[in-house]
Amino acid sequence: MSLIISKKYKYIFFHLPKNAGVSISRTLISQENTLKLKRIASYFLRNYFQKHDNFYLLKKKKLIFFRSHITCSNFYNLMDGDICLDFFKFGVVRNPWDRMVSRYFYSKKISKKFINFSFNEFLNYDLKNNANVLNQYNFCTDNKDNFCLDKVIKFENLNEDFNKITSKIFNKKDMLSHFNKSDHKQYREYYNHKMKDKIYNFCKKDIEFFEYEF
Repeated sequence: MSLIISKKYKYIFFHLPKNAGVSISRTLISQENTLKLKRIASYFLRNYFQKHDNFYLLKKKKLIFFRSHITCSNFYNLMDGDICLDFFKFGVVRNPWDRMVSRYFYSKKISKKFINFSFNEFLNYDLKNNANVLNQYNFCTDNKDNFCLDKVIKFENLNEDFNKITSKIFNKKDMLSHFNKSDHKQYREYYNHKMKDKIYNFCKKDIEFFEYEF
């Protein structure tokens, strides 16, 4: 369970994969007993139903099931309009070149499919098959291309940016621990010029909108 909806504190945390989402969601869950119960339920949903690992009870008493990595547009299509308007919404974005390296090492760790992939092979595979995950700007927009988040945390400035949010929500700081951290060299060492340009061309909107450089 990574996407967090807090009725108590009126916020929604959107989880973009490989952007410290596990660390942040565990920190947020620790502040609410009801969310701890949802996390346990999420574990069973993920293991027995696989396609969905999160849920929310609408005012109409209708139970909605969805993936924790759901995009903003798909989330808005499922939920009551007022939760989208009244809740503080935030998420984390990351330098696309760095993010791809992190995805590579994480994928090799969790799936035998990628164990013998070179970084270049994985990059080509990921760009072909996972556009919905890799385009962070699109992940954060609705069907009309409106940007949906009230606050964007930069992964590169994670602790400071997250402190601003926890100060706002919980009146606390220095709450974050890091889980699922990949162990690898500095991301620039994995790229040649051609590979660097592939990421730029594919993630140009992210790079320009979130102001990233190689």
